[in-house]
Amino acid sequence: MQRVFATTVPLAASAVLTGPWTSLATFSVAQPLPMAASGGGGVGGQPTLSGSVFSNQAGSVVLQQTDNPNNTNLTKVLSTTAVVASTLLTITPVNPTALYWRVVYTNGSTIQTTFELYIDLIT
Repeated sequence: MQRVFATTVPLAASAVLTGPWTSLATFSVAQPLPMAASGGGGVGGQPTLSGSVFSNQAGSVVLQQTDNPNNTNLTKVLSTTAVVASTLLTITPVNPTALYWRVVYTNGSTIQTTFELYIDLIT
């Protein structure tokens, strides 16, 4: 398991944190099937993204994937999860079917004072 994204910087009210597009090739893992060929969902031996979130305010966390990070029209959502205030959330493991992934966190309407977001890659 490798920690591939981490932040503990609290967000402003209604702020959106968009992580960078990250290539799975950076981490020397088996290459995922292209989105068009796979139809979504992982297959045996594919890399898996998981993680955890803690915030003192409600929000939502989304894992996205693409084969072309320069074209937002080709972005596909892997998972979307609501974050309950002051409750540790374990992000359900997902198997990316594209080469690039990123995390997007949207804070609720109140400024955070505590925030931790971690994404791990399991190969």
